[in-house]
Amino acid sequence: MFVAALADTIFVPFAAEKSKTLEFAEKLLATEHRVVTLQAKENAHLISRSAKGVESVKELISLNFTSLF
Repeated sequence: MFVAALADTIFVPFAAEKSKTLEFAEKLLATEHRVVTLQAKENAHLISRSAKGVESVKELISLNFTSLF
């Protein structure tokens, strides 16, 4: 969590329901961090919690992280 606390935006490619990864992503979102994930039905629960969904690696690379949200 310490390294994540230093970043403004964290990329979480997948976070299964009831997983430690989802718990981690929720903690980040609760502390005003920006979370980016892949736009997929498997990540709908994460996106519904305010994570930004991207459809491709190209889109992820092209993001202007200062204006995500």
